[in-house]
Amino acid sequence: MNIQDCLKKRFLIEEPLDQKLITKELNESSFDFKSVEKAFDENNFKWVIIQCYYSMFHAAKSVCFNLGYREKKHFALLIILEYLNEQGQLEKEFVTLSKRKAAPAVKDRWHARFARPLSFGLPEFSP
Repeated sequence: MNIQDCLKKRFLIEEPLDQKLITKELNESSFDFKSVEKAFDENNFKWVIIQCYYSMFHAAKSVCFNLGYREKKHFALLIILEYLNEQGQLEKEFVTLSKRKAAPAVKDRWHARFARPLSFGLPEFSP
């Protein structure tokens, strides 16, 4: 799948470039990332997983907006990263890392929100 396929299937839509949206997403990413350490120190591992996922999501969404698109499906952001790699604007290791981390992150985010009990390989805790 490529950007054109995503546009045809409406997984991505064209969006006029808006610096305010780009900045908003970067700020969201930064806020989520900063909140992870505090949540971890408080043994709030469910929130750590959710915030890590959304930090990655908002950072990638800012890149999407910067290219003139809005995602309608989270996985379309990986298509954007692949495109940037093909254009020589993003190193392949970041695309590979994003792919390796995205699927487990989505799964972990789902489990953190909806499944109980949860251990994540750590000692049991009560949310």
